Amino acid sequence: MTTRIEQDDETARLRADIARTRAQLAASVDALTARLDVPGRARDAAARRVEPVRRLAGDAVTAATTVTGVAVATATRATGVAWGLARDGAGIGVALARWGVGSVARVFTRGG
Repeated sequence: MTTRIEQDDETARLRADIARTRAQLAASVDALTARLDVPGRARDAAARRVEPVRRLAGDAVTAATTVTGVAVATATRATGVAWGLARDGAGIGVALARWGVGSVARVFTRGG
């Protein structure tokens, strides 16, 4: 004959066993659901592969922007130098026309 306390203990053990079994079953169902979610797994795999490519593209844009900035700055300086040379050449031409070759030559050879 079993006592009421023994029956309560057995009931508690069975309930705990049922709860454990339910938890294990839920975990198994979740794992199976995840494995059967082919579109979701494909999206995750694509996202893992796309991120490094995005990073490389961003680095390439940064490098291209830097190089373009340097090229623009160099071209701007070269244009300024060219304008300066053209201006100086025009000034020399005007001086030659006004004062003659000999006068201008003395300015450059004696410093004034």
